[in-house]
Amino acid sequence: MSKKKPFQVEETNLSALTRYAFNPRTHTDSQIDLIAESIKRFGWTVPILVDENNRIVAGHGRALAASRLGLEKVPCIRLSGLSEAEIRAYTIADNRLAQLSAWDDEVLSSELDAILEADPSFKTVVGFTEQEIAEMIGSPAEVPEPKEEKPKKDTTICPKCLHEFVL
Repeated sequence: MSKKKPFQVEETNLSALTRYAFNPRTHTDSQIDLIAESIKRFGWTVPILVDENNRIVAGHGRALAASRLGLEKVPCIRLSGLSEAEIRAYTIADNRLAQLSAWDDEVLSSELDAILEADPSFKTVVGFTEQEIAEMIGSPAEVPEPKEEKPKKDTTICPKCLHEFVL
């Protein structure tokens, strides 16, 4: 590992950025809306990472949200001195490593409850659906009654057609 220079946040024209053609991560319209809402509510908290040629290495969703918001300039951190292989690996690692973490359900429930008690409008920017929030904080008025489960019959699944057969 080589010693990297300290980074600086730069204001960059959004129109000067290009997306990384091999980015394996996709973003739905609803997710881009959530990112845009977060940027409006909290401002820019995580700059877009770009290479020496203004190619996005990490932050494609933030760039799409900025475009949706009509922003002309976005904060970027320029990553210099990375090989093409390092850029490819980092693009994946930036997304995957966060997925490997887990939630502490008790702390999350407590935090969501406190946040929404202080300001219910935050439920639109925390990334969970109203149903998920209701289930986590135990809001019985919003959690549907569990459906009564019918006794399950003995079944088997055909490995070729994946059809379930009752025995």
